[in-house]
Amino acid sequence: MINLKINTKENVYHIKCKEGTNLKEIIKNENINFIFPCGAKGRCGNCKVKALKGVEQPTSLDKIKLSKYELNQNIRLACCIYLKQDTEIFLNEITEYNFLDL
Repeated sequence: MINLKINTKENVYHIKCKEGTNLKEIIKNENINFIFPCGAKGRCGNCKVKALKGVEQPTSLDKIKLSKYELNQNIRLACCIYLKQDTEIFLNEITEYNFLDL
């Protein structure tokens, strides 16, 4: 089992999941308030998370959708992350207060 830690501004989630599970699926299954504008199909490049630990090199889609600066800051697309080891990420959980600040 993989240990996943998701940090947000207001919450910390500790989740156990199977190796190879897509981060998008975990976020949805755990009812974490996060938006996938294109339905998590990798088309829009807006489901950005910051990889703090355990995320591999950028995918080809990360390289297309994210700037070099974002890649250097370990920003990745949640819809492209498949967990292979214990992982820690930060995401901006959507609240009624910050929804319009996207």
